[in-house]
Amino acid sequence: MSGAVNTYRPIIILAPGVLAGAEKVVLTGITALYELGLNPLMIIIRETRIPQLANDFQKALNPNIENIIIDSKSAMDLKLPKKLKKILKNQELPIVLHTHGFKALVAGFLAKGKSIHIHTHHGNTSHTFKV
Repeated sequence: MSGAVNTYRPIIILAPGVLAGAEKVVLTGITALYELGLNPLMIIIRETRIPQLANDFQKALNPNIENIIIDSKSAMDLKLPKKLKKILKNQELPIVLHTHGFKALVAGFLAKGKSIHIHTHHGNTSHTFKV
């Protein structure tokens, strides 16, 4: 790991699907942030209806990268932003929040406070109105 000086902490939030394109891009990105010495935090939203998706993602994540799993019990989980806000307010450095996916977007937006928030999505995937 290089000796980069942290002025902020990158935090990535994802409710992973099957370990495929987007999940692999997130894994590559967070690994790059770690290798730059930026001490990223990965917050994984685990859908309790299909927990294996989050569990598989966590196994693929570099074990040196700090990660937190937040369980979510429903498609529109109104408790998720509150759980996330609690984690975010305990950060020592200012944060840059990066969300990927619709559920992460909504929870991250509602929990971000005054933090910088960046969101990525697939674009038109022809299978959901959410994008």
